[in-house]
Amino acid sequence: MELGIISHLEINGQDMTDYIRTPEPWTLDHLVHVFAQTKSRPGPLTDEGERWMDRQQTGKVMVVCTCGYTSGLIDHAALEDTVAALATEHAPTLAGG
Repeated sequence: MELGIISHLEINGQDMTDYIRTPEPWTLDHLVHVFAQTKSRPGPLTDEGERWMDRQQTGKVMVVCTCGYTSGLIDHAALEDTVAALATEHAPTLAGG
């Protein structure tokens, strides 16, 4: 049995064709994330013989969107301009509409 596209809808004798919804097209979701690059090294031994890791940021960040966009590593100083440029094109998709 083959099903075709519904082009006319009648319910209880009333023409309901205007209520047939065409499926919305698929679009990529957008959700921008920012990751800061860090570096680490073993710290000195404590009096109890434990060793903690010393960590510090490198000054580089990466902007990633769930649509697949990535900025690669950029200077932290360029972060604000990079995110501002993406704000319109990569606005979050609202659920349900």
